[in-house]
Amino acid sequence: MNAWKRITLTCLSLLVLGLVPFGAAFAQVRVTAAVPSSAYQGTISLDVIVSGSGFDKTAKVQYLVSGTADPGGIAVRNVKFNGSKELVTTIDVADTATLASFDIVVTLDSGRKGKGTTLFSVTSRSSKPDAYVGQNLGTLPGDKYSDAWDVNANGHVVGRSYISSVKAFYWSGTMYQLPMSPDSRNTPPFTVGWDVEATGISGGPTEVAVGYENRSVCESRTAPCDDAQYPIVWEGDLSKSPDAVRLDVAEGSAMGINQAGIIAVGACGGGAGAFWEKLSGTWIRNNISLTAFECEACDYDWGAAWDVNDAGIVVGLVSRTSDYLQFAYVYDTRSVRGRILPIPAGYLQSNAYAVGNVTDGKVHIAGVVRPCSDGNCAANRAIRWTVNMNTLDASSEILDQLAWAQGVTDQGLVAGTHNAKAFRRGNIVQTAMLWRESAGYTPLMPASGGSDSSSRSMAAGNDGTVYVVGETNSRGAWTAVRWVIP
Repeated sequence: MNAWKRITLTCLSLLVLGLVPFGAAFAQVRVTAAVPSSAYQGTISLDVIVSGSGFDKTAKVQYLVSGTADPGGIAVRNVKFNGSKELVTTIDVADTATLASFDIVVTLDSGRKGKGTTLFSVTSRSSKPDAYVGQNLGTLPGDKYSDAWDVNANGHVVGRSYISSVKAFYWSGTMYQLPMSPDSRNTPPFTVGWDVEATGISGGPTEVAVGYENRSVCESRTAPCDDAQYPIVWEGDLSKSPDAVRLDVAEGSAMGINQAGIIAVGACGGGAGAFWEKLSGTWIRNNISLTAFECEACDYDWGAAWDVNDAGIVVGLVSRTSDYLQFAYVYDTRSVRGRILPIPAGYLQSNAYAVGNVTDGKVHIAGVVRPCSDGNCAANRAIRWTVNMNTLDASSEILDQLAWAQGVTDQGLVAGTHNAKAFRRGNIVQTAMLWRESAGYTPLMPASGGSDSSSRSMAAGNDGTVYVVGETNSRGAWTAVRWVIP
């Protein structure tokens, strides 16, 4: 190699070496903010948005007690790269997490690192309002288990209590058994009892509850069984032997009722579901046509309605004949219009469980979407649809920290359940959660002495109080629970 080439290569090497620190300076990692900036002890699956600059897809994040290398009880479960200026970290905060400020450290595979000091803090679980800890509603005398299915704006609850047989209950500070209908009491054989469940309750000064009663009568071990199920309504003072009347002579079930107490929904007589309206003191059934949901080349064979609001907006599901996949729908009983709710990319099935009242021409709907074709999918995700009532067009949001959602308020708050891991044994498997746009996910603690919990329904009172109901697992026995959120 001649002298000129040696000089040229030397200069190029020095130029390259000189550029490295110059380029690295522009790619410096900075960590500047965290939203939210704090969490209570015992918080699980909290999404924290970490802002800064210089991030890339290899970013790893640590939360460390300020000035130390101690994670202090905060575990980072997932890091989502949203761009060079934003990461979303999903964290669990242990019940015994250190009460302190935390630094947030972001490290890239290249070795570059940035730290934001005192950007996050952990607050004592004991300082969290007691209203976020569930109240165990217990069971009816002699029973071991109970489930809360619905709650109204008064905070009153209906559900079932059971051990050998299932009984419907109403709770308003004390749990009362709701009676079966005279038709059930007077139908032989009298040696075979009826199970009774209350699934929905209205609001207002005159509360109305709905549900169903069912039983199987088997002549012998080898003979076929005769299954019977009928929708039922309870009217009158629910704490003092209210009237229990079958809603229909046809078999079916009632699954929900609006706050006004004049429209109930469920499944009865075929179609995509049924709704009963109280007209001149009598409950009249209408069936939702399977053809109400426009879909090119679609053919539905059955369906069910789960909830209805005061404007007569019904939500439920229909099943497609060709492949048995299920799809969430919204249906307007006044205009007799229906629409299949949109499913985000990557999902195959959906179900709509709850609908809020109309606010500013829109309603919020809570439900679930599934990425697989069977009904036991372990990757369910909760979803909230927002529907324009003029057009029935809908937008959707996946609530990725919830496996399903069965409650929604008029303002769009959602109650759902987070699964820590499907089929996991030991420790906590599922936790009831509240989701709000402004605050994200807030765990709803089990009742005292409980471990797991799940939510089933929610309602907002006139004073802004939010009630959520579900179940809590206390020493292996699941019992009804209510959360009160001011």
